[in-house]
Amino acid sequence: MILSREERSAGRSSYEVFPVRLEGAATDAITIHEPRDYDKARRLGEEVAKFLHLEIRDRSSGEEVAREAGALDKSLRQRVKRSGPTTRMPQQPPGAKASVSFGGKRSAVTIDIPPIAHWLWFALAGLMIAGLSAVFIEFDPKLSKDLPNIGHLFFTFLVLLCLVLPAMLFIAHRMGAVHHERLVVSPDGLVLTRRGIFGTNTIHLKADEIEEVEITRDSKSKLGGSAAGRVVIRSDRGSVELGAMHSEEELRWLRDVLVHILTAEESAK
Repeated sequence: MILSREERSAGRSSYEVFPVRLEGAATDAITIHEPRDYDKARRLGEEVAKFLHLEIRDRSSGEEVAREAGALDKSLRQRVKRSGPTTRMPQQPPGAKASVSFGGKRSAVTIDIPPIAHWLWFALAGLMIAGLSAVFIEFDPKLSKDLPNIGHLFFTFLVLLCLVLPAMLFIAHRMGAVHHERLVVSPDGLVLTRRGIFGTNTIHLKADEIEEVEITRDSKSKLGGSAAGRVVIRSDRGSVELGAMHSEEELRWLRDVLVHILTAEESAK
């Protein structure tokens, strides 16, 4: 069973799909379905793989992750127990932007991931776009050869600002570029608190629910150019994608820290 990620074109736009396929050594691949949502594709792939007693090879992150036929429902902790847990906490790379604090109940570790950019930069961009657009509209010689009235120019600017500014802030929110994230991780599980422009959201995951902690890579960054990647935490309830790291070393460090803590032996109660 193969799960991958592919890009489709629809006119001038494009979108991503996550094909679920049966693939054999001597036969052509059979496409079962191509959902646009990864979690739906993952659940479908697991159901078919369990029914046919097949392994899953997940290539959607850019690197192949193999899951054995009899281990599809096993948590990350259960799988690591078979191969042997890591013994040392990974060292944070020099120049890392995330901050870490240790201690607390059941050896919890708190990781603060700063946003890529402050929301004020997006607000400033909205102001500039609205201002320049108002000037171009009012000074368009095709519409009028006379200089525009200052009051009319200001009114046009306000109208455009009311349209552009919310759009820029919404784009920033959707990209996750202005989210501040706090992870509290322990052998019991993790709590992710994500604070953005439009409020705060908290996600709780138990360690026994988490099946994978992987690095996922997009072909294109949401901010343009090549994406370094993000850490994604997967469970049967869905996937949680963490904020972008500022370097490849910091990205791998965050993944290794999460795996190390989540698979650590639970302390005595």
